[in-house]
Amino acid sequence: MNFKKHNVPLAQKNGQNIRKTREQGLARNRALLGYGLLGLTFGFGITIFINLYLNYQDRDKLKNTIASTHIEWQIRTFYYFFGLMLLGIITAYFDIGYLIIFGAVITLSVRILWGSVKLFFWKPV
Repeated sequence: MNFKKHNVPLAQKNGQNIRKTREQGLARNRALLGYGLLGLTFGFGITIFINLYLNYQDRDKLKNTIASTHIEWQIRTFYYFFGLMLLGIITAYFDIGYLIIFGAVITLSVRILWGSVKLFFWKPV
């Protein structure tokens, strides 16, 4: 039997098969770096802005790779987190803001974990 692993599609994205290639591996590593930077946000807040900058810079280069959906996911994660944090800070005076900030942190955590697990298994988000 002749099994060629590199010809086996791993996932479908918009009807296209995504295969493991060197280009896909490099794109996947770039997306993993992004999830790492998002995770470091809890210790160093500036890393979320570094990740946003890198995502916008690499978005066109990573089109039609497994990382393209993950880059968009990370960009949306930033805006969800930023919006919820802003709303939480504004409403903190009324004590409901602290719950919103807590929800923003949970949202960020879940989106990092969900995207990382999907990327680990070579699946688009």
